[in-house]
Amino acid sequence: MLNPDSVLKRYQGFYLSDNKKMFYFVLTNLLSMKLKTFILNYIIKNKFILTAVVFCLWILFFDTNNLIERFSQSRKIENLKKSKEYYIQKINDDSLALHELMTNKQNLERFVREKYFMKRDNEDVYVIVDEQNIGIESNKKEN
Repeated sequence: MLNPDSVLKRYQGFYLSDNKKMFYFVLTNLLSMKLKTFILNYIIKNKFILTAVVFCLWILFFDTNNLIERFSQSRKIENLKKSKEYYIQKINDDSLALHELMTNKQNLERFVREKYFMKRDNEDVYVIVDEQNIGIESNKKEN
């Protein structure tokens, strides 16, 4: 067993108050005790500490709303918030494009010609395809 004087020898050169001396004494004794005797003497024999430990273990691991589940749920919520922001931005962009198409006839005609390759009766539409980009786009679609 250690006494406070032997503990103070480790901390020579430091001025320690009586409270700090006692703290270091208790800390050193706790660390020098075997873990098994510490558990038997202080945790298992004290019903309040035992109840608190069991409660903490139950909340941490066994409850339906345990901490592990809560952390994974919070991670999912953050991902959903990010995707929500993305889709709100996408909706705003599409709404703006739709408004432009509905209000301006030239924009509507340009959009239909580019997107759906529509033409007037007296016109021919030629689609020019870059062969190098076709391979890249088909690989992206396969993945």
